[in-house]
Parts: sequence; C-alpha cells; structure tokens
Amino acid sequence: MTDEEQTAPLAEFAESYSDEAVAVKRALVSLDENQEGEPVTRILLLLEDPRGDTWGVDHIRGLRQALGRKATALELPP
Repeated sequence: MTDEEQTAPLAEFAESYSDEAVAVKRALVSLDENQEGEPVTRILLLLEDPRGDTWGVDHIRGLRQALGRKATALELPP
C-alpha cells in the first residue's frame, strides 16, 4: 500500500470535520520521520474562516484529538 493510499482516509476524515466553531476546508496528510528517525504522520490543514472572532482553543484541541483518534484507528504513526 502506498503512502497516499494509507493517508487518504485520514485526509478525507479531516476534510469532513466540522463543529460549531471549526471547519476544515482542505487537508494534506503525509508520512515522514522525526529528527530521531521515528515515523510520524504530518497533517497540514486549511481551516474555514472562524465563525466568531477566532477559533477557540477547546475546539482546536477537539479537532486535534479527533484526528489523533482516527490516525490511531488507521494504524498510522503518531
């Protein structure tokens, strides 16, 4: 399975994410290595403009946790 095939479900999940404050417009996901050579999953997100003045920290944290849970379910590296 290619990296793109492995990461596509996470990108699709991210692009479908929306709550009352945060909505993901575009997501790019890649597999990489950190400085120690350990595998990592990198996610670049383009968010919709905030529905209020800014995106709340709790909402960004919720997005991050949801992406982490999905990556774990897909057996992608942290």
